[in-house]
Amino acid sequence: DDYVIEVHVQVFDGVTDDLVKRTAVGDPIRLRRAGGGLPLPPPSEHALLIVAGGVGIAPMKALLTKLRQDGDERLVHLFWGVRQRDGLYDLEAVRSLGATVVPAVAEGPAYPYRSGALPSVVVDHGDWRPNDVLIAGSPQMVSGTIDVLTAHGVPREHISAGDL
Repeated sequence: DDYVIEVHVQVFDGVTDDLVKRTAVGDPIRLRRAGGGLPLPPPSEHALLIVAGGVGIAPMKALLTKLRQDGDERLVHLFWGVRQRDGLYDLEAVRSLGATVVPAVAEGPAYPYRSGALPSVVVDHGDWRPNDVLIAGSPQMVSGTIDVLTAHGVPREHISAGDL
């Protein structure tokens, strides 16, 4: 609605240097729509569990923003897992979207956040069986989270996922 586009870029050595280190305000950047899609579950009596790994937070922010714009006030628990603490680059913006946010850091110092692999942090935090679930991140994180959640009783049909 505000004609602003946010670009989230995961930095890999050499691969994204041009975009991250060599662009400046006003430089043209060609954008295209990402493949795939991760639709919001329809409004229901279920709370919503969102699990985002790394830059998987970008599509989840968009979905959560849409949810709130549509007036959907269901309870949302958002777990954002990153490799290192500095990966939580957009934490305050994520927290402003009206969800309970639990950051998780897999490697290195985590304080004041949770420490450990994202799927483990999620299942250690509660019983998610009655929730609708959205997951976005690397293929390994997505499949690992689905495996852990279904092993803990979350029905597979309650889970929607997309990998990056």
